[in-house]
Amino acid sequence: MNNDQLLNILKSLSEGIDPDSKNILSNNHILNRPSVIRALCKAVVALEEIGFNREYKWTITEESMLLKYYYSGFDVTYIAHEMGKASESIILKLVELDLIDDLKVA
Repeated sequence: MNNDQLLNILKSLSEGIDPDSKNILSNNHILNRPSVIRALCKAVVALEEIGFNREYKWTITEESMLLKYYYSGFDVTYIAHEMGKASESIILKLVELDLIDDLKVA
């Protein structure tokens, strides 16, 4: 999943639409609660403001280093610190490489 796909999913959810089926979520769905809608909208705006949808290209060296740390059993926080990157960046790259299934910390 790339950053554009992630933002599109968040936008769909904030609009009360299932991002996969494109069906409108029921009125009593948890994602249609006002506080959840506000949180999703604010998240989308914040991510767009920091340029989240612009793809950062990892170098081969960075990917190799990430894989070395990951397969050595280090956690995301340690890897991020050692590589000088945000934990979120590490998680997104691990998702992109299909090393973790979703945006949960490995």
